[in-house]
Amino acid sequence: MQLDIIDLGIMQYAQSCNIQRELAARRAANEVRDTLLLVEHPHVYTMGRNANEANLLLPRKDIADMGIDIVETDRGGDVTYHGPGQLVCYPILHLAERAREVSLYVRKLEGSIIEMLCHFELAAQRDHRHRGVWIGDRKIAAVGVRIAKSVTTHGCAINVRTDLSCYRGIVPCGIRDRGLASMHELLPDITIDEAKREFMICFKSVFGYD
Repeated sequence: MQLDIIDLGIMQYAQSCNIQRELAARRAANEVRDTLLLVEHPHVYTMGRNANEANLLLPRKDIADMGIDIVETDRGGDVTYHGPGQLVCYPILHLAERAREVSLYVRKLEGSIIEMLCHFELAAQRDHRHRGVWIGDRKIAAVGVRIAKSVTTHGCAINVRTDLSCYRGIVPCGIRDRGLASMHELLPDITIDEAKREFMICFKSVFGYD
């Protein structure tokens, strides 16, 4: 089975959501193939469908003064951060075509990240209490998805060269007792392009694309 991969470069979060919605509608109508979007976003806090306003630790005006947008979105989960140096991956997949259960889809998405990190000799794992990918007790990748008409949108965000201080205005994913990690802390020379290349390989392998 074939997978189309589109690198959107650096793009505002809202614009990427519009692209996802358009592609998802076309995928549901079987007008396009499964597609993987890769993107970096300018600074933004996104509020999922289950987001708790209390997990914004600063007034919205103060966050805006920091140069960080706040966007409500239709993915699952709480509040998270996207920004420069973070690899964001949006799979637009038709689950029904391969009889993939939602829970299995999420595990495979996490598995793609874990395999990518293992390639760089970073020991990553899941946490049975919290969605995402972890190095020890620090979260290195967040996962938040939406599935409508059997088609996926949103996806995962991997901290590659992320400035972790940008998380200080939120409780990431509503988890108060854990830390955050970025690949560059352990691999100072890692680049976004290297992470992209390896993630594409691992994603295709885990999901069984040609």
